[in-house]
Amino acid sequence: MQKLYHLLVPSGNVYLGAAEDVTGGELEPDESCGGVLLQMEPGNYACAISRDNNQIWINIKSSLQSENSLNDLIRI
Repeated sequence: MQKLYHLLVPSGNVYLGAAEDVTGGELEPDESCGGVLLQMEPGNYACAISRDNNQIWINIKSSLQSENSLNDLIRI
């Protein structure tokens, strides 16, 4: 099952990794915990995510939309 989320990326940096490693408590995420820091042009993006057994697929493309209407937590 594929899920689509829209991102507003004003800094040009997107961290892909465990939620417990995101910004908080004056700490910033880095790649030491197994995540990946993507550098891209600032702007809006559509992020399609799917999972096939233990493999996670992520496809990120430029988008006009930057907001989501979410009622549930994001889980992959």
